[in-house]
Amino acid sequence: MADDLLIAGVKQGERLASDLLDRILLGVSAEMLGVMEQALDLAVGYMQTREQFGRPIGSFQALQHRAVNDHIQIELVRSLLYQVCGAVDGGHGSRAMVAAVKARASEAVLSVTKSVIQMHGAIGFTDEYDAGLYLRRAMTLASQYGNASEHRESFVRHSRLDAENAAEPGKRRKRKKPKKSIFAT
Repeated sequence: MADDLLIAGVKQGERLASDLLDRILLGVSAEMLGVMEQALDLAVGYMQTREQFGRPIGSFQALQHRAVNDHIQIELVRSLLYQVCGAVDGGHGSRAMVAAVKARASEAVLSVTKSVIQMHGAIGFTDEYDAGLYLRRAMTLASQYGNASEHRESFVRHSRLDAENAAEPGKRRKRKKPKKSIFAT
């Protein structure tokens, strides 16, 4: 009867747990991408309506450059996230790739949301305005399941293991291709 309740053995359990953690990290990274997008949209809208010296603050070159840099950060995370999700769905993803996404997203979400606060000025710090809420959520997500520094170290560690496994093909672990993608719509 106890064997009927067993989901996986020791080896299978370890693999299932690491695969689950990878998918959780990808989900957290996707949420960070959403936080960055919404925060930047809020800032761009604010820059179009807020006037200073008789013209919208969005016409100031310094703020335009900051918004473009933030947009680039968002697109870099999006591209990396899509690439890694595709690799994981295809059965050839790696823990190193997932660690790279989490590290990149953690750094970018903090950078973008802090930038959004600065673009808003003092109103960005108030509890009544969403810019501060985005920053607080970014801080939570960036540190959840390990911060950027920890995931950079994980990337290095898992990249070395992958390289060692590739050098010794007889000892290489194969990952099974999933039957159905959880990311497919």
